[in-house]
Amino acid sequence: MTPREREIADMAADGMTNEEIGARTRLAPRTVGTVLYRVLPRLGVTTRGALRPALDRLDAAATPARTGR
Repeated sequence: MTPREREIADMAADGMTNEEIGARTRLAPRTVGTVLYRVLPRLGVTTRGALRPALDRLDAAATPARTGR
């Protein structure tokens, strides 16, 4: 996922509408929708409500495990 896709996914997961995301990122709302249309399946989800847990899992998988040393 690109940094821009992640930014848009985070805003959608926080409950922002396509119009609100578009205003903040200077993208057309339809472009925001297209980005989410591509990102949701890559995360294995079908709804915006499932975005936050999926993004959290992605973050957890990317964080190296601590060895305690």
